[in-house]
Amino acid sequence: MKQCYIIVSTVLLCLLVPAKQANAQVLAADSLALVALYNSTVGASWSAPWILANQVSTWSGVTLGGDRVTGLDRQACNLVGTIPTAIGDLAALTYLNLRNNTLSGTIPAEIGALTNLETLYLDNNSLTGSIPVEVGNLLNLSTFFLYNNSLSGSLPSELGNMSSLSNMTFSNNQLSGSIPPELGNITTLSTLSLGNNQLTGSIPTEIFNPIAINEIDLADNQLTGPIPPMTGSMEDFNYLYLSNNQLSGELPATIINATELSELEVDSNQ
Repeated sequence: MKQCYIIVSTVLLCLLVPAKQANAQVLAADSLALVALYNSTVGASWSAPWILANQVSTWSGVTLGGDRVTGLDRQACNLVGTIPTAIGDLAALTYLNLRNNTLSGTIPAEIGALTNLETLYLDNNSLTGSIPVEVGNLLNLSTFFLYNNSLSGSLPSELGNMSSLSNMTFSNNQLSGSIPPELGNITTLSTLSLGNNQLTGSIPTEIFNPIAINEIDLADNQLTGPIPPMTGSMEDFNYLYLSNNQLSGELPATIINATELSELEVDSNQ
């Protein structure tokens, strides 16, 4: 029985090793996720295509940490197609840059599984659909760029869960609905750029709460009501863009607290 156990164990080990390690010690799930991206975005036509028969460590724009993919940079590489759901299998990813391509379709909800992600660039593509609520799971994300796409729908309140976020730039889309006050929960937020969308309703006072806030761009929307009082710490607040809305009333007296304010644009309102 003991000899039989040893043989069975050896067979199982031989089966497990290929499942755990593939293509030069890269976890199989990671290499398969990269291949899924390659296939869904016409990888053969990329400006720097991968040779899939070669080791993952030789693939342009891929950063490895041990047996995991920790970085993926395919900026301006002629990616055409959609982001595959398998992107969510890159669980160790901290940096994802797919900007300046021709990506279409929606942002997959599975992107919310990338809980180690710190930087996410999806700007300057042709992405459509809504921002998935699952992005609220990205608690380590610091930089989140979605500008210059064709995204629609409302801003999910779950964005307020992103406790490490510093820069949220979603301008030049077709986002609608109101600005969620939960954005004020992001105490680390420095830049909030939502300009040139179709946002409606009033400006929530809470967006002035983050102690690190430096820039707010809400220009070229359909916002109404008065400019709310600035109740947060405004010591480092430099830029406020509110032009081309339907705002009314006077500037709040509390704007005097923004002693470092260098640019204020409120023209073309009511």
